[in-house]
Amino acid sequence: MNLNLYLIADYLTAFSFQTRFVDDLSASPLTSLRLFDPEQPLCPSRLYLAAAADLPALIIADEPCSIICIGTPPDAYLKSNLNLLVLDSEVSLTRVFNAVEEIFLRFNQWEAQLQTVFYTKKSIKALCDASLDVFINPISVYTSDLKLICYAEREKPDQLMLFNTADNEQYLSIDEINALKIDTDFIHTINTRAPEIFPKDIFGYRILIHNLHLQNVYVARICISETDRPIKNSDFLLIQTLAFYSELCLRDHGDQPYNHHPKDFDSLLTELLSHREVDARALEKYLNYYHWNQSDAFCCCQLPISSYEKSTLTANALAFQLSTHISGSCVSQYDNAIVLIINLTQSGKTRNQHLANLAYFIRDGIIKAGVSNEFNGFAKLSAYYQQAKIAYEVGSLYDETLWCYRYEYYALPFLIARSSAGYDPEVLCASGLLRLREYDQKRGRNYCEVLKVYLENNMNIAKTIRILFLQRATFLYQLKRITEIAHLNLSDYPTRLHLLLSFQILEQQNRC
Repeated sequence: MNLNLYLIADYLTAFSFQTRFVDDLSASPLTSLRLFDPEQPLCPSRLYLAAAADLPALIIADEPCSIICIGTPPDAYLKSNLNLLVLDSEVSLTRVFNAVEEIFLRFNQWEAQLQTVFYTKKSIKALCDASLDVFINPISVYTSDLKLICYAEREKPDQLMLFNTADNEQYLSIDEINALKIDTDFIHTINTRAPEIFPKDIFGYRILIHNLHLQNVYVARICISETDRPIKNSDFLLIQTLAFYSELCLRDHGDQPYNHHPKDFDSLLTELLSHREVDARALEKYLNYYHWNQSDAFCCCQLPISSYEKSTLTANALAFQLSTHISGSCVSQYDNAIVLIINLTQSGKTRNQHLANLAYFIRDGIIKAGVSNEFNGFAKLSAYYQQAKIAYEVGSLYDETLWCYRYEYYALPFLIARSSAGYDPEVLCASGLLRLREYDQKRGRNYCEVLKVYLENNMNIAKTIRILFLQRATFLYQLKRITEIAHLNLSDYPTRLHLLLSFQILEQQNRC
């Protein structure tokens, strides 16, 4: 295994010394230890051991080289392209040589152990277990979407353990996910290739991380949690070695699933949501897996996956948290959205109760949801998914500050927008209302508003005059003038319906 002088310095604990580094923490140039020979040119892959008295006054190093010097080296060395570790002049050269050789031997043995683990078990968990004596701190591996693949931790009292067996194959909590999504340090680490320290602000301890890639795609990360000992400079190099063998193991793993659905269930949901026919027997089998019946009552939610969700890779984690936290539910992903299907019959809760529970995940405006009406019959899912999608699309235009858009609140605006698209309002609106609007504009009156309030309150005079702050006689006079100007028969239901729809069309097109 290649080392660097940072690692040598961390493990040369029997000596006191001073250091000067020019290499990066993650550089790994050193393959072996050599006694310094002034007749031989320096090689960047060798670590040289020398007494200060044996060093020439000047030294030339085109590339960074590394020297352990017993005694103070000439001044030129402190300004040259060298990594230096300077020990007291009284130290035995033989003792130092043997101590450094032991460090090389120790980490060559560790790498050999990692190689053996890879070739025999091909398990990232086994790699972490084999590395625990090197890092001391807990080691964990998470998928890019924040699911724990495995961990390794020294035995301690339960209250001091960072992980337990129940954490395996689990995502981070929703609180942790939401905190990470808006954390600039976390977002920065998503695209890093070198080891980095994640600050302690969120978890209460620092974490040394290294991302794992397959075919240049970030798929997982190794985390060394600073809970048992301080993170050392050498850990930056060591985590790179562990990452190398972990990536080899990942090549033998299938895609990490984001849910625990039976095989092919997500494909069947995609077919159903795409308005394509599905095998009734296959659908029945999957419903039986959840102990659901075709005739149960359901509702459907659509939670679009934003570009921000995609960039922070947290959509799968959110989907998993939803499925475990919302009783009687299953979650899939379709058309760049999380689809949450809730069985109201099985859960024993109402739609309103589930939406109140859903608010826990949607708070702070990080995620928004469109919600369908309640329906009976799972085979109708595609139609009610469309309701949820419409609710989100229309609701986010009308009320962008809300987190939850219920279809019943936006069905009429959607219908009006679809039916009036491409038409001038004057083509669709009641002619009497257009005459009344023109009269208001010329005479400075508000007869359109009076008529609208009167119709919206089912022609209840008491409610209308209370809303408009009008006397009864004044209102009755205005109502008489309205019917005269607009030539309206308000006792006719189709006329009233046409007028109410006309008001909606004009409002949507900002024409009233």
